[in-house]
Amino acid sequence: MPVMTNQQRFLSLSTVWLTYLLHLLIVTAPIAALINALCIREYKRQWCKPGAQQNDALLYVTSHHQWMLTTFIVVFLMVMVTIGTIGYGFGVLVAVAAIGWWLYRVVKGIAELIQHRALPLAVEWSCDAGKVA
Repeated sequence: MPVMTNQQRFLSLSTVWLTYLLHLLIVTAPIAALINALCIREYKRQWCKPGAQQNDALLYVTSHHQWMLTTFIVVFLMVMVTIGTIGYGFGVLVAVAAIGWWLYRVVKGIAELIQHRALPLAVEWSCDAGKVA
């Protein structure tokens, strides 16, 4: 795989910054999660092309999309548990945990992005032909 051009890198990083902003606005987080999922799929498709070589820039950008998608899914599930248990008093604790998890993940992600460091991938990629397309 050819190395990312400066324009591709700029567009990729712009998309990452946009999704962090959308996640911070909370109301637009589902849109950000959709963008994250689509970007992960596209980057994985590029990564798994026949003859593709490892591309650190691609992994760097993808790690941030995967980080935020995982954050959205976990917070969404915690909100559902909060709604279901709020009447028992336990929901307040889950809500506090969800807010703490969300803040930690967003702040850590932005800090790593500013320092140009990749985040750990939640899922290791495999390039099975039937699963990529």
